[in-house]
Amino acid sequence: MDEERRKAKKLVIGLFLACICIALVCFGIFACLLLANRSGGLVNERIVTISKIIVMIGIFFLVLAFGYLLPILISGKKRK
Repeated sequence: MDEERRKAKKLVIGLFLACICIALVCFGIFACLLLANRSGGLVNERIVTISKIIVMIGIFFLVLAFGYLLPILISGKKRK
């Protein structure tokens, strides 16, 4: 039983870190798009749509990490 909890804890920690990393990568891609298209002219509508999608994916992974996985980690520590 203890071995199963240890494996589950490692899995949740790995998933939490993976979600955080994916969110950071999404925000990094958005920053690259923002800096690459930083001209004084008109903004391409396609770039705006792609940027919104990338940011929303990053927000999704942050919500998944902090709204779902972090409470599991905290509740696991309270049991001990």
